[in-house]
Amino acid sequence: MATNNQAEALAMWKRIEIEIDKGHKEIIIIGDSKLLIHCLVKKLIPKDPLIGRLMNMIIARSEELITLKDFHIKRVLNKEVDKKANHACTLR
Repeated sequence: MATNNQAEALAMWKRIEIEIDKGHKEIIIIGDSKLLIHCLVKKLIPKDPLIGRLMNMIIARSEELITLKDFHIKRVLNKEVDKKANHACTLR
């Protein structure tokens, strides 16, 4: 991954895939990327090609959910979020 936003978008995609495949209908997204949270809430596609493709997939797949909650945390508090994003990137 070239940027934090790209890594977090990939982690978000993988986590949503895993949770929906497990049959979960409610997912809480916690992130420090205002870009990703804003795009998810407003169903917008950013200019970055990789993030744009991932957001298209995330938005399409999230239509299967009953509830998708999102929370933005300040970047200064993001150690735990980065740890979880890195963990999510390693899941299959």
